[in-house]
Amino acid sequence: MFQLLALSIAGAVGVCMVLMLIAWRPWRPDAALAGGRWGGAAAFTLALMPAYLLGERWPGLPPSESWQWIVYVLLVSGAVGAADSSRRWPAAVRVAVYVLPAGVAGAVLVGDWVESPWLWRAVTGLLVLVTHAVINDAGERCRGGSVPLALLVAATCASIVILEANSAKLFQLSAALAAGLGVCTVLAWWRPAVSLARGAAPVIAVALTGLVLSAKFLTYAPIPVWSFVLVSAAPLGLLAARVAPGQRRRPWIAAAVRVIAVLVPAGVAAAAAVASAAADSPYGY
Repeated sequence: MFQLLALSIAGAVGVCMVLMLIAWRPWRPDAALAGGRWGGAAAFTLALMPAYLLGERWPGLPPSESWQWIVYVLLVSGAVGAADSSRRWPAAVRVAVYVLPAGVAGAVLVGDWVESPWLWRAVTGLLVLVTHAVINDAGERCRGGSVPLALLVAATCASIVILEANSAKLFQLSAALAAGLGVCTVLAWWRPAVSLARGAAPVIAVALTGLVLSAKFLTYAPIPVWSFVLVSAAPLGLLAARVAPGQRRRPWIAAAVRVIAVLVPAGVAAAAAVASAAADSPYGY
């Protein structure tokens, strides 16, 4: 497992580094960035594919298991993100940009065998929709690496929850997502104009929510349901910086609030998952 994990992370780092450098050209601070937002959509979509294909065949249509739909949903989200980054669309199209990834994720990632499937389809779709909107909002308003760093924290804690749920393949994918966000964090501090808005946002929202809730549907580990939901919803903490006092005079305050507001719920969810799994272990750890 360690070898597959290392290869997944290395593949994600390599794909994200190449595509983000081509799209964003951080060594040229005077170059226009708006057209390069496609790089985020492409990078995060393709970064997770090597992690999936390591030890797994490309799924057929329809896939044999509901979680395998994640690769197709990521491709749809990447296409939506790339299209969204290309121009300012009319209001009706903007609504579709938000609704399409959320609706597809909710429809296909929750199998009929899940208890209360329609409830979970609604929860999945709503979390993807809101997370997408929040990442777009934060990415448009904030410069620097605090937004990708906060999402890196959320993805890392999500990986811990998934690991404790004993979902090895989903753990590989979540680790690849975290690795990609690590690359983005470095590049965003190098060139603060880098943004996850209108490009990478739908892909990250689908990946984070889809992987965590898929692990919830597959696991028999005694991890509380709220732990999965809380870590999926942790990126909503990005909104906290909107009310941070003194943020206009000291942007670092808003950056710190942003990261901490995501870390607290994500950390609580991860700690609860670890504690629950340890309590169920016959060895007590």
